[in-house]
Amino acid sequence: REKEYPDLVPISQEMKDISDEKRVFQINVPTSSNHEQDITTPSSLKVTSVFFQEYGGLSSPGPDHPVQHAFGKKFMLENLGNCQFQISPGAFFQVNTPCAERLYNIAIDKIREMSLDPTKTLLFDVCCGTGTIGLCCLKEGVVGKIVGVDISQPAIDDAKKN
Repeated sequence: REKEYPDLVPISQEMKDISDEKRVFQINVPTSSNHEQDITTPSSLKVTSVFFQEYGGLSSPGPDHPVQHAFGKKFMLENLGNCQFQISPGAFFQVNTPCAERLYNIAIDKIREMSLDPTKTLLFDVCCGTGTIGLCCLKEGVVGKIVGVDISQPAIDDAKKN
């Protein structure tokens, strides 16, 4: 995804090839052109972290297949509106920051229009991920308290820190 600063955090899934029992490593590195390139090719990208995960399934792995930190920072930071968010592997975060900012500003304006007393307004942020919507509303002063709800432990941990 494109960002204002060039942090790059590849996550590799180690997959077991059933046909010949060989271990296959694949690391995909997104570029600004939305293509993938081999991490072994020279580039100007700044890799800040590397994580590995072993999983043999067809969909997203659950908590019983943890992401293992191999190198660098254990999370990345992203600015969204007037807030900065910690994002760990496995935690949900809006990947299109400019569109998320526009959407959140619309939500903030609508809450501001409807709320009689922001200090007494409670926001339930269901499927909150890293807490972006609720925390942006709290920072803008349109709600007095937020309750975030999510099932992803990495997201919950990041939301608490954010």
